[in-house]
Amino acid sequence: MAGGKDNVKRNRLKEPDRTKYALYDIIKMEVGRCGNWNVLIANLKRQGVEVHFKHKGQTSEVQGVVFSMNGYHFNGSKVDRRFSYSKIDAALQHNRCRERMGITAGIYETATPSAPSGTAEMYFQKRVVQRLLGIAKKQWLIL
Repeated sequence: MAGGKDNVKRNRLKEPDRTKYALYDIIKMEVGRCGNWNVLIANLKRQGVEVHFKHKGQTSEVQGVVFSMNGYHFNGSKVDRRFSYSKIDAALQHNRCRERMGITAGIYETATPSAPSGTAEMYFQKRVVQRLLGIAKKQWLIL
């Protein structure tokens, strides 16, 4: 299932593979759009997917995620290797970082629309924004 999931003839699948591929399509789309677990869970629930977390022993530390649909339950990594708890969490953090960087760039563009090009003020503002984006990228890489 790893390499060509997008090329599979879905109409020929039987259960539980049909459900697994439907989950793959839904999760792939939603993980790319969401910035945190609460939004992801709400969007998945709207599409008929339940999400449960597996905890490590008797602690509150989350160890894995289980998706349920049409009476079938799949560990995230059984749907696709990209959908393990840790990899989804990393993707959501990446989405949040991209969102913040986009917002910062948007503030820069709207804050100085009337400044003539080539001014010292505009150069200074551009450098500040570049440094902030550089710091945000470095922090994301460390995580």
